[in-house]
Amino acid sequence: VPPRTRTRTLPRSPSSEFRLIRPRLTPSFPSPPSPAPPGVSPPTMETSADAQMTQGDDDSVRAKALETRELLRNGGDPDPSIFDTVAMLKQWMKTEGKTAADVRDLVDEIQSLMDPPAGPELKELEQKVSAAMDKDPYTPEGSTKRAEAYYILEKFRAKYANQIVVSSFLTKRRRLLRGKDKKENVAALDADHPNVANDIHRLNELRQRLALARPHRGFLAAVKAFARNVAVFVWVVCAIPMCFTAVVLRVTHPPLRSIGVRNGQLPLDLFQMHLCRVVLSILGVRVRYHGLKRIKSLRENGTGTIGMFSHTCNLDPFIVSAGPLAFKWVGKRELFLVPILGWMVFLYGHIPIDRKNLKKAKDAINQTVVGKIKKWNRSIAISPEGTRSRSGRLADFKRGPFHLAKNVHLPITPIHIEGAWVLNPPGTKLIYPGTVDLEFLPSENVEKGDSVDVLSHRVRDVLLESTNPARNFSSLGKMDSTQDSKNGSESSKTLSLAQLECDSETGWGHKTVAFAILPFLNLGFLYFLKKKLI
Repeated sequence: VPPRTRTRTLPRSPSSEFRLIRPRLTPSFPSPPSPAPPGVSPPTMETSADAQMTQGDDDSVRAKALETRELLRNGGDPDPSIFDTVAMLKQWMKTEGKTAADVRDLVDEIQSLMDPPAGPELKELEQKVSAAMDKDPYTPEGSTKRAEAYYILEKFRAKYANQIVVSSFLTKRRRLLRGKDKKENVAALDADHPNVANDIHRLNELRQRLALARPHRGFLAAVKAFARNVAVFVWVVCAIPMCFTAVVLRVTHPPLRSIGVRNGQLPLDLFQMHLCRVVLSILGVRVRYHGLKRIKSLRENGTGTIGMFSHTCNLDPFIVSAGPLAFKWVGKRELFLVPILGWMVFLYGHIPIDRKNLKKAKDAINQTVVGKIKKWNRSIAISPEGTRSRSGRLADFKRGPFHLAKNVHLPITPIHIEGAWVLNPPGTKLIYPGTVDLEFLPSENVEKGDSVDVLSHRVRDVLLESTNPARNFSSLGKMDSTQDSKNGSESSKTLSLAQLECDSETGWGHKTVAFAILPFLNLGFLYFLKKKLI
C-alpha cells in the first residue's frame, strides 16, 4: 500500500462514549476502549450544555451533584434536564464502581428531593371530592357541589404540575409514550419516582369520579329522539343535491371580497350557517349565544381568530358553525372519509388532519390551515383537547393548536359550551333535544415571546374559570325575565348561563323554515326537469 494511503484508526475516547439518556431510560454503554497512541490526542465529544462533564472527570461529576442537591434543598427551580443529569450520574457510578461510593449518597438524596409528595393538600382535596360525591348529582345542590370540587381539583392540579420537577417528569413521560417499548420505559420512570407517579394517578382518579352524571330518560323520550334523528337523516338525504350544488357559490367569494363583503356574509358562509341551524332545529336542540360583544370587532372587520372550544359532544361543530362567526373547523381525517357527507364537508373548506400521523398533522396545520388564515383572513375552530371529553369536563390539552396560534399570530378566542354533553353522552346512539349555552370568552393575544406551554395554560385558565359556579356574570348581562327574582342574592352564587338573557339563539325562525323547505323544492324542480327532458 502506498504510504500516502496508509492510515491509522484511532480508538474512541471515553468522553465520546458518554451520552445523555434521551429518550431511553437505561441505555447500554460499551466498556471504555483502550487509550489513544502516545503523541496523538483523541477526539472529544461534548455532552449537553446543561451538564458539561465527562465520564472520567470526578470533580465535575461531584460538583454537578452537589450543585443540584443544594438547589433542590433550597427550593429552587432546577433545570428541566435534571432527569438526564441524574441518569448521567447513575451511569457514571456504574462505570466507576467503588470510587463512586461518596457520590451514591448524593444521588439518592437528589432523587428523593426530585420525588416530592403532594402532601396533606391532596388528602384534603380527596375529602372534598368525597363530600361532593355524597350529594345527589341530579339535584341543583349536588351538581353545584361537584362543579365546585372539580374547579378546586383542576386549580390544584395546575399548581402541582407547574412545579419544575413534576413538569419535567410529565414532559419525559409524554416523550416516552411516543417511542418504542413505551410501557416498559414509562413503568421504569414511574418506579424511579413513585411519589409523583402515585399523586398523578390519584388526581386522575378524582377527575374521573367528578364526571358529569348521565341523565335518566324514559322509553317515551327515546322514541321521540329516535323520530327526530330519522327526520334529520331524511332531510339531509333530500338536501344532498342542493348542498353539492351550493359548492359553486365559492366561486363568488373572491369578487365579493373585492367589493367589501366580509367573512360571515359570503354566500356559502350563510348557506352553512342556515344548514346547521336547520339540523339543530329538527333535532330539537336550542343554542343560546352569549358574549357576542366580545367578538364585535371580529364580526365588523371580518378579521380572523382561532376559536378553541371545549369539546364534549358530536354536535359541537354544528353548534359552533351555527353561530355568527363563519368558522372553518379542523376535524379528524376519518370524518372526511364518510361517503357523500364527508366529501361535502371537505368541499365546504373544512380541514382534515391525520391524528395517527404526527408529521402529516403538522403539515396540514402549517400548509392548509395557515394558508386559509393568511390568504383569506378566515377564522379557524379547533378543539385544544384533540377529541371530545368522555367525562363532560375539560380534558388535557394537546400542543398542536397552540403551535398553530404561534405560527399565525392571531388572537385566541376561547369558547365555552355548556349543556351539550347530556344531549349525546359517550356510548349513546341517539341525540336528544335540549338547550345548549355557548359563550365567547375574552380573547387572548399571542405575543412573539409566548411559548406553547404559556399559551396552553392561559387558555385553560380562561376555560376553567367559565366552569366556576361562583363566577361573576355581570359582564354578560342581566338574568332572564323568566327566572324568579325572589331568589335574589341566594341564587347569585350558583348563577349559570341558562339563567341569563342571551344575545342570540337558534330556533324555527322564518329564515330557518324557508331553508328547511328548499331541499324539497329542489327535488321537485329536478323531477320536473327529468319529466320534461325525457
